Parts: sequence; C-alpha cells; structure tokens
Amino acid sequence: MSSQIGRYQIVRELGRGAMGIVYEAHDPQLGRAVAVKVLSVAQNTPPGERRQALERFLREGKAAGSLLHPNIAQVFAMGEDQGRPYLVMELCEGTTLRDVLSFEHHLPEQRVRRIAEQLLSALELAHGRGVVHRDIKPDNIVLSRDDTLKLMDFGIARLMQDSTLTQTGQALGSPAYMSPQQVLGKPVDARSDLFSVGVVLYECLTGRKPFDGPTITAVTHKIAFEDPPPMTGVSPFWQSFVLHALAKDPAARFQSASQMTSHLLTGKAPAAPQQPSAPASGGATWAGPPLPGQQPFHQTQAVMGGASPAGQPGIHQTQVVMSGAPPPFQPLPQQSAYQPQPPPGSTGAMPPGVFVRPHRGGTILTLGILGLLCCVPLALAAWLMGSSDLNEINAGRMDRAGYGMTQAGMICGIIGTVLGVLWFFLALAVP
Repeated sequence: MSSQIGRYQIVRELGRGAMGIVYEAHDPQLGRAVAVKVLSVAQNTPPGERRQALERFLREGKAAGSLLHPNIAQVFAMGEDQGRPYLVMELCEGTTLRDVLSFEHHLPEQRVRRIAEQLLSALELAHGRGVVHRDIKPDNIVLSRDDTLKLMDFGIARLMQDSTLTQTGQALGSPAYMSPQQVLGKPVDARSDLFSVGVVLYECLTGRKPFDGPTITAVTHKIAFEDPPPMTGVSPFWQSFVLHALAKDPAARFQSASQMTSHLLTGKAPAAPQQPSAPASGGATWAGPPLPGQQPFHQTQAVMGGASPAGQPGIHQTQVVMSGAPPPFQPLPQQSAYQPQPPPGSTGAMPPGVFVRPHRGGTILTLGILGLLCCVPLALAAWLMGSSDLNEINAGRMDRAGYGMTQAGMICGIIGTVLGVLWFFLALAVP
C-alpha cells in the first residue's frame, strides 16, 4: 500500500471489510486529519458485484455529501487514485455504540435519551433531504467522550428521488436491525429508519437485541411476524416509546423523526400500536406452498462488508437479497412464551407483568464510601451486596436505574477491603 492517496498522506489503517479500507490520513493542503475510505474489491469478484459495490460506494458519497449536520459524519471530497475510488471524510474521534454496549451491556435511560435525541436530529435532516439511511445500527454510530453522536456509513442509503439502484424484492441492511419492509423486500421510506432506531434503543436499554436467532432466516422471520420479548426493568415511557417504533405496520409506527423527537422531549408516551401477532381466530395467516402468482422463496446472497477493526473480518454491513414469498411459518401463540418467575421464597401467584425488585444502589454506595474511609466490614458488605445486585440487574430481576450507583459502591467496597487488609498486615509487621 502506498503512503499517499491523492494528496492525502496515510497515517495508519483504521479498519477494513470485504468492500473497503478506512485510513487515517493527513491533508497537507488544509492541515487537518481526515478519514479516507478506499473501495477495495477482490480481483475474483464477479463483474456484476463489482459494479454494485462501486454504485453503493459512489452513492454513499452522494448521500452523505449532501448532508451537513453536527451529528452526521461529513464527506469532504470524492476522488480516484490509480483506478481506486475513495471518499475523504470527517475523522470521528470516539467509540462505536457497538463497543460501548459490548463493555457496558446496557445504558442508563438518561444517556439513551441523549443518544436518541441526536440520532433523530440527524435523521430528521436526512429524511428532509430525501435520504433514507437503511442501515441504522450500533456499528454505524460513534460516540465521543462527551457522548456527542456521529452517524456514519450511508453506503446503502436510498435517495428517494433516485430509483435506479432500488430493485423490487431486495432487502438491504444488517439483518437484526432491518425493518419488516426491508425483510420482505417492500419499498422503504423514512419510517423504515425509525424502526431501526427502535431496535437500537431496545438494545441500549436492555442489553439484548429484540429480534435474535441462530440464522439470518430466523432473525428476519421474527422481525416480520413476531413481537419482541418484554423489556424488563425499563420505565413505562420507554417501553411504550420503543414498542411504538417497532410496530410491524408502518402506519402504526412513528411517522417522522420530528414526531418521535416530540414525544421524547415531552415525555408523553405514544398510544400503543394495534398489531396482533396472529389473526383473532388464532389461525395462521399463511402456510404451505406459495400462493398463486407468487414465486418460491429464495435467499440468494449474504455479503459482509464495511469497515471493522484492523485484522478482523468485516462485519459492519450485511446485504441480504430475498425474493418471492416468505418461508412457511406456524401461527404464533396469542400470549408471549415468556413466563415471569416469582421472587425467591414466594408461594403466591404472580401479578400480571414481570416482578422487578427495587435497586439498593444508594445503600451500597453509602456503605462502600464509609467502608473505604474507615471500616473494613462495611466495605466488605458493599462488595458482596454490590456483586449480588449487579447479577440481579443483569438478569432483569432488579431495577436497572441503580446500576451505576451499585457498581460504584461495589468498587469502593473492593478498594476499602483491600486497603483495610493491607493496613492490618502492615500493622502486624511493624514492631
């Protein structure tokens, strides 16, 4: 690899995937650091796929280049060097939301609110300019140290006024974050992005994806036909807000990013969408062979692409192409398969809903601080209580709002216990 692309001097590789490599580079003309994304397609790639990769690459530049917003990674320029197309983009300092969730598992509701406000603000501008992102996911969201958000990777964005690259029966995006329209190969609009926002917020609040499974087919089936598991330990507003965004029918969903932001800012929960998982009679909507006039279901392509950490396989963009009718499926039960368990020691019947114990974060933090300052038994108590409560919170049996205080109290308890033991042995060693 040469040390320069166009006028940009390569500093280091940031990541690579099946379709591109991203470098940190220096722009000597303007004296600033930038990110340079170079299209990279294997030599043995069929000509049709190479052409599609180039079209997506150029579309990314066209889509993102038209959007100037503090929460969207800006594209500065496009060019070609020795036959290799490249994009020059804003260098976003920070960590992807995917890495944040991998480390913290779930986020406090106030932090999720800040993330949602910025993400929706970016989408409001994009949708107003006729751009549908179609690949909203934690991997494409970067957070700085102060939680300033940057939305990236418009590689499969659809320009609403340009239908030349949109084909009927295709679903483009990352399977777990696709909308039902994308899964079924139907036309998409701004409401498809809002469904994906709902998936991201669900994962931020609970630490798990709402639609998951061992295969792409299992995941897409759940997205199209099944309701997500209950959100335990989450406030009623967020439960209503996220489930409204995840409505199967686009007409029952939020209709715009601005409408979604309005509910978020006012704290007013939207009306619950009417979207039964199965017909009222309990029968299946469709099963067996394809209906008249439909073609058999085919899953024809699954392509991994985008930029990932250097040395790792590309995982940031998945393209799934499906055509025809969906695979046969069985009717879903009217009630969720999830059955809440009563608290330990309880012999009575469970009330409706999920039993979630109130957190003891304040108590544990107080014990930890006192133990750190003066008393080893209190520190040890904070350590043991904090460890137990964190397990309960992660299991969804305790209010997640106390996660931060519980963790801080446990850390104080650990430090206080260790220091107390060290002082004890030092006191014995001194004559």
